[in-house]
Amino acid sequence: MEVVAEGGAVEGQEGTSLASDQGVAISHTGRNTDTPASNPFAQVLRFRNDGASLALASSSAVLVFDFTSASHTTLTGTTPHTAAVRTLAWDREGKHLVSGGDDKMVQVWRATDWSVTKSWTNSKKVTVALIAGADENAQVVFADMFGEVRTIPLHGPMDDSIKPPIILGHVSVIQDMVLSPQGDFILTADRDEKIRTSHYPKAYNIESYCMGHTQFVTRIVVLDDQLVVSGGGDGTLRLWNYRVGRLLYTHKVSQPATFVPTSRSTQTGHVATFVEGDKNVQLFTVEGNKKLNLIQTLATPSAVVDAAFHPTDGTLWVSCVTIIVVFVLAGQAYEEIQSTHAQYGKLVTLRGSVLSVQAPPLSERAVQFTRLEKKIRTGGDGGAPDNATTTNNNNNNKRRRTEKDGTTTTTVNH
Repeated sequence: MEVVAEGGAVEGQEGTSLASDQGVAISHTGRNTDTPASNPFAQVLRFRNDGASLALASSSAVLVFDFTSASHTTLTGTTPHTAAVRTLAWDREGKHLVSGGDDKMVQVWRATDWSVTKSWTNSKKVTVALIAGADENAQVVFADMFGEVRTIPLHGPMDDSIKPPIILGHVSVIQDMVLSPQGDFILTADRDEKIRTSHYPKAYNIESYCMGHTQFVTRIVVLDDQLVVSGGGDGTLRLWNYRVGRLLYTHKVSQPATFVPTSRSTQTGHVATFVEGDKNVQLFTVEGNKKLNLIQTLATPSAVVDAAFHPTDGTLWVSCVTIIVVFVLAGQAYEEIQSTHAQYGKLVTLRGSVLSVQAPPLSERAVQFTRLEKKIRTGGDGGAPDNATTTNNNNNNKRRRTEKDGTTTTTVNH
């Protein structure tokens, strides 16, 4: 590992290997742009500000899990999403949720009855969305693959015949977008290695650029009214003063890697991040507003896709390719949640909720069907077919199409 601080100080350590799950392509080469080869358990986790609910996206399905009732609602509306949902965001009061993704739709859901109050079909895939402002002035802000950021009003009528106005634009895909704590700045990160800080809502007024990444920026996490952490495909995690565009600290691994920072704990200030394809979450603290310090690495069952700290109890919820796991701070270190913890039962229920809306991958369905077919036919255990059965199946699977042309009959084998 190589660590570079402001002023050029460098420390070197041996790099660690990056584990990966074969056959799973969770790509942040353009976060929110590439559909995974295998659907992850849940690709997006977003807590409501009061922690009472958790919104999840699992492929094209959107679920909201209520912690009070330990039950979930699957959001369908009149026009449900038809492709992977890449972004979810709550408003400040937790009364609305916005979703967007690869089907180019932006949808606004009302939390009281989970009806759709606004729906817009964009010309490009939606990469990230958020809700800015409050009350009657609140706006849904969303970015797309073309690098454009548009807004639609959260409340009131919307003319579907008029394209939502563009408030800012990049010349490449916008990977992530966040607001400053006071909502007076909007930070956008793109595939061309830069982070832009613009005034909000007058986003044509640019405050600064954070320049230093040598490959695409994956995600950004704002810490306060000055600091932001960014990750990139250059194998670095960087700490910036975004008000002036100054790089304060760089954490770098010595081999190719894609860092993805995901969440900051409001309880401890810890920042959760992961390396794409790796089976662990790394936790950092910020020392003296100038340095990122790695404090713990948490092993996970499979490659990490997203992670989020619960806003009130500080638990860390991690979505992996195969399952959701939860870590709790016990003394000075995090450990996986145990059955005695108050959230454990809800975690089990949540896992079941996600599984209830997931269809098995096609290859898995094919295997199940093949085994069931053999069991019915042979009375066996449904294991691997023998050579004789395979030959028989191949013969039976030949389809014949008969075509008549005058008095001539032609049989075609496929």
